[in-house]
Amino acid sequence: MNKKVKITLIVCASALFISTICFGVYFALSLAPGSYPNAQGYTLKYSESDVINAINTFKENNPQYKVLITDGRRDSKEYWYHAYFFLLIENKVIHSWTRPRNEGETEFALVAMSDGFLGKWKCVNKDYESSENQLVIHMFEERILKPITFILQNNYKRKNGA
Repeated sequence: MNKKVKITLIVCASALFISTICFGVYFALSLAPGSYPNAQGYTLKYSESDVINAINTFKENNPQYKVLITDGRRDSKEYWYHAYFFLLIENKVIHSWTRPRNEGETEFALVAMSDGFLGKWKCVNKDYESSENQLVIHMFEERILKPITFILQNNYKRKNGA
């Protein structure tokens, strides 16, 4: 084999190898995070219907958190159940969602927050500076996630006679 043929084969093989890697990386990145790549997710060891019921109970017990935006799936094929919470003092609306994970597990995620009802949505873990992002996450955990988790635990105890 002469030198030109060897160089041509090496260049072609290298180009094929690099294009294969680039395609693989592109394919992996396009599938990886989904529609809400920056959402702050929490795995709850309860079914999605239990989590949705707990969200509804939380809002019934705390009507100040209710929003004019309707909770639910946007259509029958949607994977996410969207839930919205109003923070009266801050005049902010929180967008969250649930989705089933493994059997008996649900992911409950903080997606974004807006200033009032007509404000621009800012995604957590993307649109906020680090310290403000941590504050938004902490606010969600303390005022939304913990009470809903408490409701889930009480419902579980009541169901199982504990």
